[in-house]
Formats: sequence, C-alpha cells, structure tokens
Amino acid sequence: MTGFKRVMLFPVATAARAFFYLFFRFSKSSKKISGFKGKFEGGRCFVIGNGPSLTIDDLNRLKGEVTFASNRIFDVFDKTDWRPTFYLSTDLDVIFENAERIRDLETEYKFVNLLSFFKGMRAKNGVVFVFGFGRYLIRKHKFVKKSHSGDVSKYVSISHTITAVAIEIAVYMGFREIILLGVDNSYSRTVDKDGVLREDGAVSDYRVTGEHSFKPAFLVDSTESCYAYFREFSEKNGIKIRNATRGGKLEVFERTDFDGLFESAGGSRK
Repeated sequence: MTGFKRVMLFPVATAARAFFYLFFRFSKSSKKISGFKGKFEGGRCFVIGNGPSLTIDDLNRLKGEVTFASNRIFDVFDKTDWRPTFYLSTDLDVIFENAERIRDLETEYKFVNLLSFFKGMRAKNGVVFVFGFGRYLIRKHKFVKKSHSGDVSKYVSISHTITAVAIEIAVYMGFREIILLGVDNSYSRTVDKDGVLREDGAVSDYRVTGEHSFKPAFLVDSTESCYAYFREFSEKNGIKIRNATRGGKLEVFERTDFDGLFESAGGSRK
C-alpha cells in the first residue's frame, strides 16, 4: 500500500480499531481466550518459526511439548505426525489464501486475525479470533515496540512478526520458559528504518515448501524492536526466553542448544 493510500485510510482504520476494541471483549473468542489466562503457569513452551533451519526431526522431538506454530507450517504436515498445540496466523494474505486448510487443521486451537471474519472465517472448529490493536501507522517501517497487551482476551498488541504475537500469548498463558526454534530472522526482501527495500536472492525465506503468491518484505528494524522489547520485559519479569534455532541471525535472545534441552526427561504440557 502506498503512503498516500495509507494517509487516506487513516481515519477509517482508526475508527474501525476503536469500534473493535470496545466490543471484541464481549465476543465468544474473547471469553475462550480468557480461559487460558495462567493455565500453564511456570511451564515451558516452544515457539516455532518457519525458517529454513527448521527440520522435521526437530518437530518430531517436540511431541508432548506445548508448541506454538504459525502461517504455512501445515506445508510440512505430510512429513510428520507432530501437530502444534496452538496454531496462529494474523497475516490476512496467508489466511485468505489458505482459509479452508486452516479451518481443517488437525489442531485443537487456531488463533486467527479477527478481520478474517469478513472473508468467511468463523469461530468454530477450533478457530479463535484474536484482535490486534494499536496505533495505525502511516510508515510501518518506523514502528518501535514500547508496550504489549496485559490481557490478550481484549487485544494483542501490534507486532511485525507472528513470533512476537506468540510470545505475548504465551506470557498471558503463564509460561515462564519460552524457547524459539526455526526463527532464522533472515529474509530475501527487507525494508530498513528508512523505508529502503533490499533484496538478496541468496537467502532462503522459509523451511516450508508451499507456493506463495505473495512475497512480503520483512520490516527488519521494526521486528527487531519487537524482539528487543520482549527480551527486556522477560528479564524484568522472571521469564526466560531462549533461542534454540540452528544458526540464523536472531541474536537478541540468549542462545541455547536444542538437543541439550532433551537430555533430561520432562516436558511441560498440562
């Protein structure tokens, strides 16, 4: 969307967000989300990205763990019988292209963008709507994260990465150990804080193999600010967020060895 179109849309988007903010808390989805508050207090979970480092063997080892996975993770379901505990997608392009597949996922809970309702998605078959609320930005690449929602049953804060959304929901659920896997943080198309688009054909975006009719640019500085915010928040609140990704470029969080996490028995599913 061009800058001019975003300026013209500003008053409409602001009014719509205010409307949903006032009324979403009375919805069936909001009530269902509120039931998860503190449910996994003190537990461990894994937030899985779709980076090229992600392996099927790693996913197979996560059976019995509480896991969050997102977007086109279902493209690897034919290679493993592992399934995430919670599926997430707030990207409307992903949802609109794959609405039927998302509805039919073999996952008990599927958190999806509330606006997908207008494309026929309904809060049934495990679909739970989440409402993203925050200031409408004319220049998205200049976004700097400074806060998050204390109650995701009312709204989730604006983030420019689904990984941050998953972290926010995991914190609400009470997890105190959050481990990232497959979050390579490297993309072929990036936009920096000055709005400059850069492309690198040598970078592989995804582990998943499905065809993409769109190729979004990664808002590198905006996303880094989301990770930096949650690192600071976790350190102040006794939450341990570690990065078990095999390689990649995400250095905001402490690195940990994925294989070493399973040397002693014990998962955290409750």
